[in-house]
Amino acid sequence: MLMLQIITTLLKIYAFICLAGLTSWIIAIPLYFICDQVIQFSLWYAFGLQKVMEGSDTLELIQGNLMVILNIETDGQVDSLQSISEQFFRNSEDIPELRSRVVKFLNNIYLKEYKGEELQKYWAQAFVEVQDKIHTKNELLEFTNKISYKKIPNEKIQFILYLIKDYQPNSSAIIMYINHGIADGVASFNLLNCLQDKFQVDNQPLQNTKSSSQKLQELKNCLIFPYYALMTQPSTTQDTEVFDDKDKPPSFAICKDYDLQIIKNLSRKFQCTINDIICNVYLEAYAQYLQDNKLSIPKNYKCCIPINLREPMKSKKDLSLFNVQIPPEAFLIVPQYLEDLSNRDEEFELTLRKNKQIFDGLKKINYAWSIVMGARFLGFILPPYILSLVGPSFMQFSRRNISNICGPSKPYIIGGVQTKRMHFRGTFHGLIAAINILSHNGIFRISANMDRVDINAKQLIQKFEESLDYWIKKKL
Repeated sequence: MLMLQIITTLLKIYAFICLAGLTSWIIAIPLYFICDQVIQFSLWYAFGLQKVMEGSDTLELIQGNLMVILNIETDGQVDSLQSISEQFFRNSEDIPELRSRVVKFLNNIYLKEYKGEELQKYWAQAFVEVQDKIHTKNELLEFTNKISYKKIPNEKIQFILYLIKDYQPNSSAIIMYINHGIADGVASFNLLNCLQDKFQVDNQPLQNTKSSSQKLQELKNCLIFPYYALMTQPSTTQDTEVFDDKDKPPSFAICKDYDLQIIKNLSRKFQCTINDIICNVYLEAYAQYLQDNKLSIPKNYKCCIPINLREPMKSKKDLSLFNVQIPPEAFLIVPQYLEDLSNRDEEFELTLRKNKQIFDGLKKINYAWSIVMGARFLGFILPPYILSLVGPSFMQFSRRNISNICGPSKPYIIGGVQTKRMHFRGTFHGLIAAINILSHNGIFRISANMDRVDINAKQLIQKFEESLDYWIKKKL
């Protein structure tokens, strides 16, 4: 198989050089890609093979162990597992990605939609009713951790839904496990919207609309995408030994419910966004955690901040899955005032302003699609086997991230009942230190997902709650 992939790559290069020799490099580049698209269309028409775009999508599908997990609690108990299965089935008729298996063919990754009896077989396998007795938040999080490192085989449909029907007297719990190569965080919530019996155009996760001039500037920057791809290579700077790879078990914790309106009011008091204030509170809690555990407090917190590039959908037909995001690296300022809290208010606001400048700078990035194009170009020229070897090093820096999604403001309906709480997380095999922030249905929550690092997620979230409670009491 490897030899076949190498031969295919060499044939690609040879074909391109021949085209360039017959015409010119300027003409050869678009002509080559046009020919490739004709071939891919033929494969789709003849064999039903939907090519997955090169880049992070193919890398994550090759790895097979990167997942998005949605934790959902309902307001009332779900009718039955069958009711969810039937709802998703009837509303996924125009979403082939949700009914497909992964196929590796030559140098490309494809999705092939199941039909007929095969579809019924694999669709049924994707829905699981949990028999374990799970009735508390901690038990639910422990179960989520237990399944979070399962790998979905290529021949299976690329999602699994777990139902805990009698989670609580008036609530069921649902865990939806989706291959990250199929959908990132925002795409997963858009997918849930499209699986409703009626698409809710006014109930989507927040997605930014760009002006024509902004789109034109990004298009111009794509012409020199190699420059931006090289410019945004992650730093090798180490900030603290806390994030060194260690043989520590995974830990996952979600904070208590906060009223979203209170969080909005707090952000207005500080004249900043919700993301600004919450990230600064988290950094204060992180510093407090380090101090309590007699660990050194670094000046910076190195992480990537995923930025989603999608725009709001106007209808269900606008659904775009896969990964449409970039993870720029940031060095956030960590509070240094915890040994002397006499100037806590002033120092907190000073740190907040500095971090706000960093976040404002990320919002002004106008070369996002250049980075996406660079990743796709690399995926185009590398055989899948080679990509699977070098891929983990490309993904390493994104294992430390702070991801914030302003989720759908109103409930969705799953299995005949409304959602009450939702949360999300990404899973990797190996080291991860991820902070996920989500608001839904007027409830605001933040979580910590730690694995193979010397940080206890529950203790860290407890420090976050203490810090946030302090500022709410102080300012409101």
